[in-house]
Formats: sequence, C-alpha cells, structure tokens
Amino acid sequence: MDNLIDMKEIQEVEEDTSFGNDVIEEPFNPNDVEIETPPFTVGYLIDSIKFGEINMTTDFQRERNLWSQEKQSQLIESILLGLPLKRLNTGGLELTPQEIRNAIFQGKSADTVKHFAQFDEFKKATDWKIKTQRMEDRDFVSRFIAFYLIDYERYKPGLDDFINSSMEMLEKKDVKDIEHDFKKSLNLATDIFGYDAFRKRTNIDAARRPINKAYFEVITSTFAKLKEQEVDSLKKNKELFKNNLIILMNNDRYFLSLSQGKGTVDSVKYRFSKFQQVLEKSINGIKIKITDDNKIENSEL
Repeated sequence: MDNLIDMKEIQEVEEDTSFGNDVIEEPFNPNDVEIETPPFTVGYLIDSIKFGEINMTTDFQRERNLWSQEKQSQLIESILLGLPLKRLNTGGLELTPQEIRNAIFQGKSADTVKHFAQFDEFKKATDWKIKTQRMEDRDFVSRFIAFYLIDYERYKPGLDDFINSSMEMLEKKDVKDIEHDFKKSLNLATDIFGYDAFRKRTNIDAARRPINKAYFEVITSTFAKLKEQEVDSLKKNKELFKNNLIILMNNDRYFLSLSQGKGTVDSVKYRFSKFQQVLEKSINGIKIKITDDNKIENSEL
C-alpha cells in the first residue's frame, strides 16, 4: 500500500543517536569542502540590531558603555581599514574572572548570583559602595556562595577555580535556603558594624578603609551559619566583638592574610579560623589577647 511506510523506512528517518563506531574506509577530501563567508556591511549589522535580529544585551554579555572612546575609535578604524577585529584583543578590555564566570555558568547559577546582588540587604550592608560595572557586585556574591557551600577547610587554590566549582554545586542546591542565610548574614553585619562592615580596622579612631573582599567572605559565610541563640548573644556582646576584632586585626599575620596572597591555602585557613575563634570567645563574653606565637587566648576584662 502506497500510504504505508514499513518499519525499515521509519528507522532510516529517525535521528541517529549512535556514537559513530562505523569504520570510515574512504575519508572525505578536504578540497571538496567549500566555505562561504558572506560579507556583512555596517549598515546590515545596524539594521539587524534595529529590527531585533541581533540581541546585544544577552545575559552573558558585559554591561554597556565599558569601552573608552579610544577603544571605540580603534574598532571603527579597523572596520574602515578592513583590518581583522582580533587587533583589538591586543589592547582591548579584558574580561574579569566574574565576567567569564557569568558567561560560562548561564542558567540557575548566573541568575542566582545576579538576583542576590540586587538585594537591598546587600547594598545596605556594603553602604552602596560596590560598583555594578565589571560585575564587581556579583563577584562579592559569588565569593560568599563559594565559602558558604564549601567549607574553608576544603579550600584548594586557585580562588577562581574554587569559586567556579561552587557554581557547579549551586545548580543542585535549594536557593531559598542560601538566600535566607545570605540575608541573615548581611543584616547581622549591619547590626554589628553599621557602615563599617567588611572593613579592616586597627584603631577605633582611624579613618574608614575600603571594603575588603576577603573580609567579606569571612564575615558573611561565617555569620550565615550561626544559630539563633548565637546571633542573640553576639548582638549583646557586639562592642566586645568589635574590640576583639581590632586586636586581631593588629596581628600582622592576620592583617596580611586579608591583603597579600589572599588565595593561598595558608591565608584562607588562617583568616577563617582566627575569625571563628574570636567570634566564639566574643559570643561567650571573653576579651582576647594575641600571643607572640599568634595564638588567641583569654584576657582579663
């Protein structure tokens, strides 16, 4: 019957899902392959953008207006002279690690980081000082997520690889729990430090320093895991806690762990472990002192 197709014909039109184990006895001749590169004029590209055929604001793209006039002039000059646009790579605007991360981990991970960076709690805790250009705000959020999901004891360098591994883990996590704990940590940081949060302070009367990313990682990921009773006790002893942190920050090794070689295993473990020790003693109302061999001990009030 003409209207019937036998099973053999059906199988032939189905998608081939094999792994290509067939032996190729006669390889193709590369000279038989023809490649066409149709020329695109600037006018064609402008019209394509105008009518929505080209999307210049995809999620994996950087923000607009990042190129200086000099870089823009080089692009126009290259087009007019018919030069290859790879020319711009020699002196172009290199992608930051976070911009690369945003492009690679499209989907749940990138969306979550972007969403968290828009929280009012994040902007308030950082005194609205973190810029959105070059995705600086998202870099802060990514660092929190990394040390929240992966304990600092399991840290392995480099820092970018460590953060990237957490983005893979984030795909399988319940974002609501992370969101709750992130906001909790930010609110607690604001309650304790006000607009001085995440800044290295060595003297109560010293000028306010810039926000420190490494300190942000430590404070937010540690605060996020505190129990309710611990949070209440810390709030009651917040002045003692801040004074203890000043004592800690005057320890040269701790100060440097937030400033130099921040991505080494030693620096990461040192700044996290010492902060947690100070936190625990402060929750219990204990003033600290730092010994000559960098140990944290109890001091008389």
